[in-house]
Amino acid sequence: MYYYDYFFALLLLGIIGARIWYVIFMWNELYATNPMEIFAVWHGGLAIQGGIFAGLIYSAYFFKKHEIPFLVAGDAIMPGVLIAQALGRWGNSLRICILKMPIIIRHSFMSQWAMLLSFW
Repeated sequence: MYYYDYFFALLLLGIIGARIWYVIFMWNELYATNPMEIFAVWHGGLAIQGGIFAGLIYSAYFFKKHEIPFLVAGDAIMPGVLIAQALGRWGNSLRICILKMPIIIRHSFMSQWAMLLSFW
């Protein structure tokens, strides 16, 4: 079936696109002085905008090649994009990557998480 080929390539190209987008927009701050750091993905640095952009380009190619209506397939794919965004935000919150400081807001995600765990 087509969907195995599609989703494996989409996942791979989405990660590559996310990394390329991050590198382009952080070039002056991080990578201009040390370009080999681009390949150090274990240091972090992905941007979902790049993953979505790469995914859209690949999806347009794949759907045209296999004669699948783009908008119909897009309706089926968008819930996965929303889940990816939500999981990424949770990961950022748990690693304190968004603000680069501990979250001390009373009604924040972290305080709600701690409150949920306190009931155990």
